[in-house]
Amino acid sequence: MTGTALTVGIGALFLAAAPAAQAAPAAATHAASTSVGAQTAAVQASAGPVTVTALKPYFSGKFTVSGKKLMVYPISIKSIKGGVKVHIQQKLMEADPGADETQRGWRTPQGTPLYFFTAGTKTIKTEYRLTNMDWFGNEEVYHVVRFRVESNGVFSPWITVQSPERSVSA
Repeated sequence: MTGTALTVGIGALFLAAAPAAQAAPAAATHAASTSVGAQTAAVQASAGPVTVTALKPYFSGKFTVSGKKLMVYPISIKSIKGGVKVHIQQKLMEADPGADETQRGWRTPQGTPLYFFTAGTKTIKTEYRLTNMDWFGNEEVYHVVRFRVESNGVFSPWITVQSPERSVSA
């Protein structure tokens, strides 16, 4: 009961302390969504003036010293207002039977949190070697991103989005 009250209290605090443009509830766009098991995950979501899109991973054209492909996991962050800070965390995934995480736990990409002095769009590109768990054929990779918006020291709740999968030959 206390945890629920705390969550509602923080959400109410965010709405009360944030300017009207930031007080809009979080919204997820499911038009371009991916399906994982029985769940459908949005590739784009908004919190106040900020929209975050988990873009489809792609091969960077580079290889590690051991010959593994380097994949880029891009995130697009757009703010229609200045004076906000966006905190980003990310999990790199590969679609295989069992656990999909290639790295355990949430990671904070380099260069974050992002501060928007004015309205604009920024892109974060995390580069990581292709993890081949299939041992044959193509590897299906994607990433899960969570973010929260900070304005005047007040935080929105964490919101999660997921990129579409990319099939890559290992």
